[in-house]
Amino acid sequence: MTEITKSAVILIRRGEESGRLGIIPREGELIVTTDTHILYVGDGSTPGGISCTGDNILNVVTKTNDYSLINTDDVVIVDGTSNSVNIDLPSAISNRGKVFYIKAVNISNIVRILSTTGGNIDGSSSYTFIQNNETIRVISDGSNWFII
Repeated sequence: MTEITKSAVILIRRGEESGRLGIIPREGELIVTTDTHILYVGDGSTPGGISCTGDNILNVVTKTNDYSLINTDDVVIVDGTSNSVNIDLPSAISNRGKVFYIKAVNISNIVRILSTTGGNIDGSSSYTFIQNNETIRVISDGSNWFII
């Protein structure tokens, strides 16, 4: 990340997404990613800042095989028609305030959410969907993931 503007009021950084995740921007500091073109604002504690997609467009991905969620994913549609699918949450520790929406459209085979890199899901290391078209929403408190 390179610092562009610094004043008593605002600090703006720009750089690639991978560099953004390695810093904790100060409260009110802005970060613009040059590769994803997303604006983030710092709150003083969230690594990489909080996404500011002005039109609130959510990034939707569909998965039929095992997948590790990334910070830019918002909604994950999971289809277990052909095989079991594990969706791995990122570390809760470095994703405070992040929300994921996860929908299992078909659970002919096991569809499961895992927390293997830091934190639990409501006190457990995994969550298994029990019905077709079930949707859960999880949020990180900076230590663990919670179904809300």
